[in-house]
Amino acid sequence: MFRKFASLLVLLAASLPAAHAEIVKSAIVDCGKNGICLYNWPRLPTLPGWHTDEKVNQAMGDNGINVLIPDGATFDDADVILYAAATYRPRYQAENPTSKTLEAFIEDDKSQFVEKDENTVIAEVEPLTTHDGQKLRSFTFFRPKAKNWERVSYSQEGDFYIVFVLNAHSEEGYRKEQAVYDGLVRQYSEKP
Repeated sequence: MFRKFASLLVLLAASLPAAHAEIVKSAIVDCGKNGICLYNWPRLPTLPGWHTDEKVNQAMGDNGINVLIPDGATFDDADVILYAAATYRPRYQAENPTSKTLEAFIEDDKSQFVEKDENTVIAEVEPLTTHDGQKLRSFTFFRPKAKNWERVSYSQEGDFYIVFVLNAHSEEGYRKEQAVYDGLVRQYSEKP
């Protein structure tokens, strides 16, 4: 039984696209979904005063996310979290045939925000530059009635769309952690 399972994992790993230096890829067998779950997320730098929670990372979305939570808080009670997600482009484009570019991916994301809450105020803000010089388009998504303030920055890395997010439940928390978010994106590098 173990050999069959090991062989399956080897075949599965061989069928995955080549890994980029900063995309963490993992496969979990006992993920509660009656099969093997594959997770892809950007590796984030360590931030003093912040921690990650592997169970939360795996519970968020189909591919998971890499979430950072302020020390002393949990995902459920934190006023602010930071996270990064990696969306596999070939799969996304197959499921969304009219979205073949990063610009289309951004427009899709903006549409989804408005679809969830028509009172969402979206504004493009100053782009952020990563450690290796990539300029990321950035947008704010404010929903004060829903107590949600977000800044989202978008990039493309190999076969992935990468999204960095500052998510806050208060405007004060959003403003307070903006510099931490900016620093996180500026430290990120596609290349090791």
